[in-house]
Amino acid sequence: MEMKIQYFNVFLCRNGEKTNYDLSKLIDIIRVSSPIERTVKLGSQHTMFMNNSRIPLHHVTNGSSLEGYEYLPRNRTVWIGKYRSEKPYEGKIGEEEIKQIDGDLFEPSVCLVIPTSHLFLMERKFLGPSINQIGEYLSSFIKSKVPNVKYSVKFEPLKTDSLKPLIEASESIKSIVIQIKNEGFQLSNLFPNINDSNKTLLEKLFGNMIEVSEELDINTTTVAFKKSWYKREMDIERIYRILNLLNSEDDNLISAKVEFLNPETHEPSEIDLKKDGFYIQEKTSSKTDDFEKLANLMTSHYYDDQNRIKDVHYLSFGSLLSVDESEFDIVTENSI
Repeated sequence: MEMKIQYFNVFLCRNGEKTNYDLSKLIDIIRVSSPIERTVKLGSQHTMFMNNSRIPLHHVTNGSSLEGYEYLPRNRTVWIGKYRSEKPYEGKIGEEEIKQIDGDLFEPSVCLVIPTSHLFLMERKFLGPSINQIGEYLSSFIKSKVPNVKYSVKFEPLKTDSLKPLIEASESIKSIVIQIKNEGFQLSNLFPNINDSNKTLLEKLFGNMIEVSEELDINTTTVAFKKSWYKREMDIERIYRILNLLNSEDDNLISAKVEFLNPETHEPSEIDLKKDGFYIQEKTSSKTDDFEKLANLMTSHYYDDQNRIKDVHYLSFGSLLSVDESEFDIVTENSI
């Protein structure tokens, strides 16, 4: 399998200002709380849960990671996920009986917190939690004791050079395939700055497709444009203007893949605008859903494969505010 891992810098912020707070302290209080105390219903009504965490023991062998251990004393590996609101059906192949599942579907992502570098590595999954949901989850445990002072956990995605300008410079767009989660979809979130003429076009396109999908009880909608061999080229300039307004951070956007003729290599290339410009790496391994194995994969990815490549990236944000921990409490409680 290919585990996709996205990199973030993470900070506890005081009224939006980044502090030097050690997030392992927050994680350690949450991880030893009861299951009900680790369960939080967000403002979006999604329910989040820290299902598992690695015991914070550290050890290395000749500079390499060791299975079952954290690489640094303050590193923490956790499994944070969300419960899905919809419940699918189950049955046996070849038999007629189908029934809705009884339990609540849980979709976790393994995350590695590296407080000394203010780094947060997150497994990207189609149905897993978004980084904004994880931020809201962690922030919910921090209660300010000072009027007009708010503490919250904020993530800054690490960036790479965007390949999107290659689309504009291309002589030919072969296809555009956009996949969307239907539940909670808003066109204004996907295209927040679209003009009226393009808005009408997109409303006809996405609105009708999603309406049909929901009537058929389908969870996702895929919109595809493809250039056939006998037709003229797509209007690259107009398409690029629209794609440039697409909000890749919209939680309902699953992917936005563009296949085009690369003007630099003159070969077909594909860009997923959902991931374009973000620092996302891959770890190849055998397929597993075991938390301990996933935790080992995450640690070996960063320390063995990537050689701690982003340890000092947080310094690009400048000096951090010294946190006054007397200004807030970390509170775990039954909140559902």
